[in-house]
Amino acid sequence: MRAVFVDSANPLVTYADSGAYERAFAKLELLVVVDVAMTETARLAHYVLPAASQFEKWEATGFNLEFPENAFHLRHPLVAPLGKALPEPEIYTRLLERMGEIPRRFPLLARIARLEPRASRHLAYMGALGAALALNKGWRRHAASVVYRTLGRALPNQAAGVAPLLPLAIAYAQRHYAAVRRADRP
Repeated sequence: MRAVFVDSANPLVTYADSGAYERAFAKLELLVVVDVAMTETARLAHYVLPAASQFEKWEATGFNLEFPENAFHLRHPLVAPLGKALPEPEIYTRLLERMGEIPRRFPLLARIARLEPRASRHLAYMGALGAALALNKGWRRHAASVVYRTLGRALPNQAAGVAPLLPLAIAYAQRHYAAVRRADRP
């Protein structure tokens, strides 16, 4: 193993045998940490990418302990990020762009996204996204970043980070139509 990417974790103190982790991390050619704090693991990293805290970005929480009364909570940011901290979707998308996995711009998708939901309740956007992913198969595994970069920029209140929820919500509603119809009833 030559490189490790640690995301919002501190394996140096979380897992057993901290010394073994410290020795292993010291042998790496590359250790990258994405976190809100300068953890023990981050201190050993070659690069630390500062992530925005849960109060500085859109956050989602699922509550399924009261089945069948499940809930999904989406919370807006309370304060602006400090310093150079970024929400994780921005960090990951910038990495993908710089690695050449996805382009930095998607002019057609971005134009369609700006017209939604007024134009077609996102049907035109979803159709264009499907066509773009069919034509560019390498983008499929990074579809969340494509949606983030296109639809996300068109959303109000700096809600780009939640844009990838739209295709998931539409797919869920199509698959579980009857349950979704019941959701607004007492």
